Amino acid sequence: MAEVSEAHAISLSQHVTALRQAFGSSRWAGEIGVTLTEAFYRWKYDTPAGQAIIAYVRNGARPVSGVSAFPLIFNLPGRGPIKGWQIGDIMTAPEMRGRGLYRECLSDIVQRLDDQLLICFPNGQSQRAIEQAGFRAVAEVQTFVRPILPVIGGRLSEDQNEINFLDLSAVVSKNPPYSSVHRDAKYLAWRYEQHPAFSYQVIGGGAEGFAIVRSFRLFGMNVAIVMEFHSTEGLAARLLHKVQRWTGKNGMVAVFLMANWFPFKPLRSGYFFVPPSLMPKQQVLFVRYPRAQTVDLRWRTQIGDWDGL
Repeated sequence: MAEVSEAHAISLSQHVTALRQAFGSSRWAGEIGVTLTEAFYRWKYDTPAGQAIIAYVRNGARPVSGVSAFPLIFNLPGRGPIKGWQIGDIMTAPEMRGRGLYRECLSDIVQRLDDQLLICFPNGQSQRAIEQAGFRAVAEVQTFVRPILPVIGGRLSEDQNEINFLDLSAVVSKNPPYSSVHRDAKYLAWRYEQHPAFSYQVIGGGAEGFAIVRSFRLFGMNVAIVMEFHSTEGLAARLLHKVQRWTGKNGMVAVFLMANWFPFKPLRSGYFFVPPSLMPKQQVLFVRYPRAQTVDLRWRTQIGDWDGL
């Protein structure tokens, strides 16, 4: 049986060591390695919604398998913002795999949080156990890319607004007709401004809405990934144009859009669809409703909902 502890009670040094051993051979290892630090998990496990919990199976004092759950606030239509949890950091030491240890950890986490909303972005190895625990796929992140020609004339300043998350959160609908992560000022500041590993840039922030982007090194080239895109109705094209100008002015060669919905048609805007088979990890949002109830809700998700970027 796994032991379940609150994040403040575990050794972060021991936790990071276990994760590094488990993820060392991952296709995503190069990028994951940047976040496998005590500072990252100190940030991740202390969200505006509360402290994370972690389930371990140990071999002596050493964690050899584990699953975490960190709390977030979610919008559910007709129910208002509610507290839920995102399952992540699914790991088992290579020499201990095939013994059902991860399933033990997941089972104990789910049992403890049975009456609450749970979400997860599992990989191919962990998906089956997630489904057997009562999770169902509700949204698949689609990826689109547009090549960008570098813009001559130096770095762009007019679209690089000072981050003010109180202002930004006012743009996001407070009572959306779909389910999603609740993006208030505290969440946006925690997710992007306080992130210990990556830097993010706000684009726009005026009448057109705002986008949050980050640079990413891909095949030796710098590209822009749109983490969040929140446009005012009718002004999506203006905001998208600002994102593309910022990308070109900062020497990046492409813009990536990653979400299960867009307020515009990506193909008509010059974007190409990227098949999931070409991505290091297919991002599918799985949800488990309280007590594994069957509920039919429409979800919207963007790549910023996943903590890996």
